[in-house]
Amino acid sequence: MYELTELFVYRPIFMLELLLGECFFFLYLKPRKGLFWRLPLGILICFGFSFAIPIISFDSIFCSILFLTMFMVTVFVACFIFDESFKKIFIFAMGGYTIQHIAQECYETLIVFIPQNVSNNGGMYGSNIFSIGGRIWFLQILQYTFYIQIFALIYCIAFIYINFQLKNKESFKLDTSSAILLSILLIPINIIFSSIITYSLKNSDILSKCVLHIFNILCCLVVLLFLFELPKRKKAEADLLVLKKIQSLEQKQYKNAIENMEAINIKCHDLKQFATHLSSLKANEDMIDDFNKIVNEYDSTFKTSNNALNAVLTEKKQICLRKNIEFTCIINGDCLSFLNEVEIYSLFGNLLDNAIEATEKVVPDKRAISLNINQKGKLILIYIYNTYQENLKIENNKLITTKKDSLNHGFGLKSIENIVKKYNGDLKISTNNNIFELNIILQNIN
Repeated sequence: MYELTELFVYRPIFMLELLLGECFFFLYLKPRKGLFWRLPLGILICFGFSFAIPIISFDSIFCSILFLTMFMVTVFVACFIFDESFKKIFIFAMGGYTIQHIAQECYETLIVFIPQNVSNNGGMYGSNIFSIGGRIWFLQILQYTFYIQIFALIYCIAFIYINFQLKNKESFKLDTSSAILLSILLIPINIIFSSIITYSLKNSDILSKCVLHIFNILCCLVVLLFLFELPKRKKAEADLLVLKKIQSLEQKQYKNAIENMEAINIKCHDLKQFATHLSSLKANEDMIDDFNKIVNEYDSTFKTSNNALNAVLTEKKQICLRKNIEFTCIINGDCLSFLNEVEIYSLFGNLLDNAIEATEKVVPDKRAISLNINQKGKLILIYIYNTYQENLKIENNKLITTKKDSLNHGFGLKSIENIVKKYNGDLKISTNNNIFELNIILQNIN
């Protein structure tokens, strides 16, 4: 009779713990219109169900069904409150349940070491915790206090961890199929094992209880690990695949750039020959001046000691001329010899593409890009600045894109970062008076 009474009383306690755990995740969901009345109504429904479910027996099967039913009630109520997919709500609710279960199992693991004459040794609902009388009453108060402290500690740690994982929404993308499959397997396992410990093995030895409690905790930690780390891993794999495709495309672009530069050189040579011919014919001076301007535009090829650098600078110089962007360089091509040709094309191509994209939005008379490459010992110093007009968002030395499709942008910077990382380098971004500055340090590993 005591056990049934305790289970009856524990239902709203479990619901409160579950809702608090789920709240850490639901804070990141989009609410539906009318949140001010949906939220209290949803909470009322949850607690109403917790009391409405009849207590038939005190055994592992019934209690497993009871707690699983209460969990699903919170899922459907969350669908009523939040404007998100059922899959996402289910996964986040599963995360909340996992937090509650970790806290419960931590308490249950610690409480088994307390002698039975001091503690009920059956958890908060395992056996006659409501007996009142003398010293027993005082000890029960201490146990309740310990229970609250354990939950408060675990929930605080969980809140910090979840906030850290979910604060960057751009980098977190749910892998719903894997997470749902995992939760379908682990939630019933956790509930069943917990029920077996509480209702079937309550008089067994301490070691058996501890093993099962620890197993439960490990299962929950695996759920959280998969919930947060698996999406990161899959996103990293997807990003790597995109970067490989970009590198393959950049390799083709580099070959085309070399061919275009050679064609430009040939064309420029022919134009110079024709300009000399015009001068010998004493043609109109205005016509000769106009023709020389055309020749100068073609004769914008860079002639450093590095062919790859020549190709990318020549290509971007032509773009700058078309867009009325002033492009200046101070370059030591010899110091980049330790980089392969595609890396040079990728690094400086992405740097200049980003600079051109930002600069072309500025009024024509203020469009400027400057590139400086030099060497100090084994360190290669790369400095580029450009003017810009729009608002830039920089967090943790990273440029945050303002484009709507943010997940499909930013690979240019990722490619730059990969090269910097490969050569044990450093990258710093700063802004000052509508001047965007990027400093890169690379180590010559040869």
